[in-house]
Parts: sequence; C-alpha cells; structure tokens
Amino acid sequence: MKTATVAALILFAGAVLLFADDEPPLTELLVKGDLVVVGKVGKNETIGAGNMPGLILKNTVEIDKCLKGKAAGKLSFSYVGYHPKLKIHHLEEGKKYILVLKKQPARAKVGYSLADGNYGALAATDAMIKKVKETLKSLPEKPKPQEPEKPKPKPVKPKDDKSATSKARRVAHFAVVSCGSTHGSPQHKKWYWGSNQRICKMLTENYGYPDEAIFRLHEEGKAKDPAVDGKSSLANFRKVFAHLAKIMKKDDHLFIYIVGHGGPLRRGQWDGDYVHDLIDARLTGTEFDKLLDALPSQNISIAMNPCHSGGFIPKISGKGRVVCTSTRGTQSNAAGWEGYFTNALAGKGQVDADGDGRVSMKEAYNASVDGTLKWYKNKKRPLGENPLLDDNGDGKGHYGKDKVVDGDGELAAKRFLGDEGRKLEYKASALRALKKLNRKLSLK
Repeated sequence: MKTATVAALILFAGAVLLFADDEPPLTELLVKGDLVVVGKVGKNETIGAGNMPGLILKNTVEIDKCLKGKAAGKLSFSYVGYHPKLKIHHLEEGKKYILVLKKQPARAKVGYSLADGNYGALAATDAMIKKVKETLKSLPEKPKPQEPEKPKPKPVKPKDDKSATSKARRVAHFAVVSCGSTHGSPQHKKWYWGSNQRICKMLTENYGYPDEAIFRLHEEGKAKDPAVDGKSSLANFRKVFAHLAKIMKKDDHLFIYIVGHGGPLRRGQWDGDYVHDLIDARLTGTEFDKLLDALPSQNISIAMNPCHSGGFIPKISGKGRVVCTSTRGTQSNAAGWEGYFTNALAGKGQVDADGDGRVSMKEAYNASVDGTLKWYKNKKRPLGENPLLDDNGDGKGHYGKDKVVDGDGELAAKRFLGDEGRKLEYKASALRALKKLNRKLSLK
C-alpha cells in the first residue's frame, strides 16, 4: 500500500482509526455518539471476557475539550478490545484521542462506551479535530418534540403484574429445585445438599425470588431443613408440576434446576429415553416433557446437572425452552458443572461478557464450559465432558461458546432470571396471594 493513497488505517475493536481528509466516514459515527471529547486516556482494565479473544475493557479519559455534549474532568468508558497475544493494540496509556462515546444504562458497570464496536477512538491531530468540529456543525439539529395537549386524567386500573410503585402485584416467576437420590452415598449427600443451598441462595439473594415461588425438593425433605418443601420423589415432582399448571399464566417464567444421578433408561442404549433418579422411582425424559407441555407458559429455562443429562434434550426440547446440560448423553459428570453454572448466575467471576450488568443463560452456559475445561486441564486429563445448550427447539444440543452454534444460543442470550436479570420486587399482597394458593399443595 502506497503512502500517498492511504485512505484509512484501521486497528479493529476499539483501537485507532485514522481517516484521510477526502474520505472521512464521520457523519454516521458522530450521529451515534452522545458525547465527543478530546483527552488523554488512562490504563486499560479488563472487566469482562466475551467469546475469546474478545475482551471488555475499561478506561478513563481526562477531558481537554468537549466537542459534543457536556462533560468535564474525568470519566470512565468501556470498549471491546482483543487479546494482546494477537498483537492488535488497545488504546495506548497516556495518549490523546478523540473519543466518540455513547451513554450506557444505569445498570451498566461503566457510564459510557465507545459509540461503535469497531472504531470510535480517533487520532487527536489538529486536522482531525477540525474535521470533527466541521462535521458536527453540519449535522441536522434534532427537532424539539412538541408537547401534546394534556388529556383529562382518567382512572386507570393497574395491570395484574405491576403497581404504581413498580412492585409486581402478582408473582410471575417460579423455580423448581430438585436434588434426587444419593443412593446412600455420604459424599453425594454432602454434594447434593450443598447444591440445593447454593442454588436457592442464588435465586433469593441475587434475583429476589420469594420462598413461596421456589418449590424445593430434597432426598430427606423437611427433616433436612424446614425450608425444603418435600422429598425428591416422583410423586412430589408430579404434584409440584400439577400445581404450577394451575397457578401459572401465559408468559410466566419457570426455572428448573435438577441435580442428581441420571443415565439412559436401558444401559448402553444412548439413542433411547433417559432418566433422573428420584427416591421412589425414576423420572423419564418422556414424562418430564409431558409435565412441561401441561404448563400454560413455555417460557421455561432448565439446568440439568446429572450424568448423561444431554440425553434428555431430544425429549424435553421445545419452542421457548432453554435447556443447559452438564454433559452429552454418553458422558458422565465429574467436573462440578453445577457450581460453575450457579456461581455464574450469581455474578461470580468475569461472566458478564457484554458488560450490561446482567448474566444471561448463555453467559452462564459459557462459564460452565470454561469451568469444565479448566477442571480437566488442572487434572491433566483429556476433556471428557461437553456441556450442551439447546434453545431453538430442534431437539439437538450443541457445544461451544460462539454466539450461535448450529442455531442454538440466540434465545439463551436474551433469557434472564428474575426481572430481566435484576431483583424481583413484589407487593405484600402478591406474596399473600401465592401463599394462599400454595396451601392447596401437599407434599410429603
């Protein structure tokens, strides 16, 4: 490339883009920005990890000039960078840039981000500053919105699920946590009870699920802890789902977390039905699917930790359902998948890849893939477990952290626990109403 004909030098993902004067694609960029400043940047700090080699980076800028919007002093912003081993540079510490920034939601970790994922940091040359100013002057002013005539206030009946204070007037998010038979193993008793406690703590403390909305089953039932609703028997499992079929409404969300032993219905028959061991019988994938079909809402998220749990996917896959499993149908589980998945949903570690302050089911699944890989690496053993994800209803689970793998991943990236990834809040009357409904459910 000859120097005289250089139109642009692009260093991707948040690094510098130098435009020639006769070919500046500035208008589109500047329209995106809420704030355009000139200033010196600080030190890069990693705040999240996307699908590698992507990294969510945080930086600061000491503002010299504000070309668009109002700002002074120092502010923080984020951008997408790449791993240094690829020799693609990040923003350089102590160097001046023209930064085109976009305001982020209040729940985000950083107040601003670069307005474009591939560029948005320009070389702070006199020529470029002049060009940016000229381009900003040429942008059409946003028309001021006309104030509509205020209609006379009419009495409005509140919606079923929200009150004037934004607290929900009806419980619309439910969870089933079931830890099955340990077959008398003291070690499994310790593991399964630890899982039960960890999952329920994540639901209540991180997402605000009330105890009334969590149906909690364990091998020992209430004898283990009064907070447990009943024993993890097939009879109780059926009762819980029959109860949910009566109290749930269309578009309610149900999160199901299953921990315990599992495998093919017939030993060695990998293309048939699969089972989860409960204390009195075994739950088959076929029956599980029928219980799910009977619910008025198919807005369902399922996490399955048992060995061979991927074998359930052909049976329980369906439209609106996000299914995450610890293994393929042919694999046993040893790597502690439940801990990786639950801790990710609790926001532990750098799991929020897009930096929006929330953890989606896809991000939790990706964290479980990382955790499993790390476990096998530390054990110096070849990878023997492939966590699977299915969210397109085709009955096929897929392995991998890419945004979409053979059609799976898009729905999971939009699926969150709680109020779209935030804590649920309910009016006291909503909790009283659910508690009253739950009196009809009798579990042993």
